[in-house]
Parts: sequence; C-alpha cells; structure tokens
Amino acid sequence: MGNRRLMQEAGIPVPVDVDNYLAEEESAGRTVVLVAIGEEIWGAVSIADEIRAEAKNLVSGLKAAGVRKVVMLTGDNQQVARAVARELGMEEYQAEVLPEGKMEAIRRLKQEGLVVAMVGDGINDAPALATADVGIAIGAAGTDVAMETCFWLPAWMDYYEQKNQILQEL
Repeated sequence: MGNRRLMQEAGIPVPVDVDNYLAEEESAGRTVVLVAIGEEIWGAVSIADEIRAEAKNLVSGLKAAGVRKVVMLTGDNQQVARAVARELGMEEYQAEVLPEGKMEAIRRLKQEGLVVAMVGDGINDAPALATADVGIAIGAAGTDVAMETCFWLPAWMDYYEQKNQILQEL
C-alpha cells in the first residue's frame, strides 16, 4: 500500500487507467492510496480531509487582521495541496514537505524577518512547531510532543476565538 511514488520506487507499473484515476482524484483534493499484490496494482482508495468552514474563515480573518503571509506546508502531493490551498483562499503553499522540510521552511521565513506562527496537529509537526516563534497545536487532541512545544487550540473553538488567540501570541 502506498502512493504512486512508492509504487514506482518498488518497480510496480501504474497502468494508464489507474494514472488517470489518480489525476482526477488528486485534482479534486483527494489523496489516493494504491494497493498492490506482488507487482500488480489491485485497487485504490481515495481519502480526503474535510475542510471545515472555520479553517477558511480563520485564514481570511488572519489576512484581514494584517497577517502578511499565510503559507501552507503539507506532506500532500502538489495536486492535493493546490486544491486545498485554493479552497482555503491561500496563494502560497509547499507540497510534499517532510517534517524536516517544514522546519527548514520556517527557518527561511524567520530569516526574512517575519514572525512565524506554525499551526500543526501531530507528532510530525512537532519540530516545526518548536522552530516557529509561536507553535499552535490544533485539533481534538494534540500529541504529547506537539503539546510540549506549543499552545493548544481545541477543535471546537470557533474561528473568531482561534484567530484572536493566534494574534495574541504573535
């Protein structure tokens, strides 16, 4: 099980019809997990995070409050990242970013003289959360590592409260 890149690295050919399916699903913002048995792809499962209205409102609220740059750093592929960024109203995003890459991107933003807030939701985000000037764990339950490096915004908090908390920390 894995993505297209993993299949290619394993020498498992991706048939044209599967490749077309991948392109269609990814352009719609869905991630596809391929299932292979031996050296043949037998199936594909599409998954997608639901983008909450609060997330869109938070991004637009931060921009309206004068935050100059809102950047999405994600491990998702380019097509999924583009679709999610578009839906969130974000002009800038970086896709296929590993945890070390998120940390490096934050360092670059800080070198530009920006005060950087990082919003993350899991253990993979902990190094970047710790590198940012302000680390924000968001969600129903942050991991212990994430919780130790930042402050926590509960998922149930409405976007006005989230935006105000973030702006206070900046």
